[in-house]
Amino acid sequence: QPSIADASVDVFFENQADVARAAADLWRARRWAEAADHLFLALENDWSEEAQADLYFGLADSYAHLGRPRQAFWYALAYLELTSAEKEPPAEWLRSLRGAAGLIAEQPANVEPEAAEQARRWRQAVAAKRWDLGLRALQKLCQVAPWAPEYQDAAARLYGELGWKALSESWARRAAFTRRLAADAA
Repeated sequence: QPSIADASVDVFFENQADVARAAADLWRARRWAEAADHLFLALENDWSEEAQADLYFGLADSYAHLGRPRQAFWYALAYLELTSAEKEPPAEWLRSLRGAAGLIAEQPANVEPEAAEQARRWRQAVAAKRWDLGLRALQKLCQVAPWAPEYQDAAARLYGELGWKALSESWARRAAFTRRLAADAA
């Protein structure tokens, strides 16, 4: 029912500040994998550009520490796109980013086994009409392949089909941002 879906989304958005705080605590504790998961989940909100930039900064830093240069670099581009010119990233973070950029240059473009696995799980869940499993696999796919707006578009469509309009619109804006970022990066 639409009223139940709307109430669920409202509660979800009210909880996003807690998710963001937990993500920041995990990042400060250097628990990189958990921080990355929570920071990504915290993006499912209409934060100000400054708040989004902070989330992208944490994602870039977490992925750099996890040895995931493609993700680190992409999230760093998102951070730089949203942050003001006066806000200089910490020197330690810039060193991590430079290291990530160096690793990207050494990797072939098709090296993303986790993205391939999540795409397989998503297709399998959709074929079985297991939307709960499909949604989680799709979210993870968007997290590990943030440069692929087609997955973000799929998340927007799925949330729309579930009747969660605000989340659908949030993902549609993220896909548009990804396309803009890809055009700028090119």
